[in-house]
Amino acid sequence: GTFIMNDYISKSQGECPVCKSHDINYDTFVYEGDYLYYPIECNECGNIGKEYYTLVYDMTSTRIDKKQTEQILKQTNDK
Repeated sequence: GTFIMNDYISKSQGECPVCKSHDINYDTFVYEGDYLYYPIECNECGNIGKEYYTLVYDMTSTRIDKKQTEQILKQTNDK
């Protein structure tokens, strides 16, 4: 008979869904819509898959000079 591959989803970060090993090789992450994923390969059983992460806004960072610092402090104190 013909074997049909099925998608299997696991919620165990850093663990191979097949053999449960934590000896996972991660490749460079890839953006996919609102997600990013790491292509993974289990060093124990050779299983290949993707570990997905949701992109969530965290913060904005910038460099400011003394004048901008004073402006921000004034705005903060005016509130």
